[in-house]
Amino acid sequence: MVLPEAPKFSTKLVGDCIKQLVTHNLIREAAEKDKGKKQIICGHKRYVLSDLAERSIKELILTMRDQFPDESAADIRSSTLSFLCLAKIGDMPDKKLAVCVSVLGYLSEDNLW
Repeated sequence: MVLPEAPKFSTKLVGDCIKQLVTHNLIREAAEKDKGKKQIICGHKRYVLSDLAERSIKELILTMRDQFPDESAADIRSSTLSFLCLAKIGDMPDKKLAVCVSVLGYLSEDNLW
């Protein structure tokens, strides 16, 4: 089986963020059925966006577009991912939030924007 190339992260901060995203059901370990989805490798595991996160992001984007029609797509995307991370995980340092948002942004960029 040949899997698509995925970015590799190894720092402790990124590993901690990946664990938090998994714990709060925003990403999950990739399975055979996820072959075509964007994946991130951390350690020896591959991760994909969870179904819950995908639905939540889509709903939040629609809400944000309605409430802030003058905002750019990039601002809406950033705000949506930040809001989702803070709502699901809770308060966290800016560095950790930035990594969580980057991971979710990377995994969601193909099918949600």
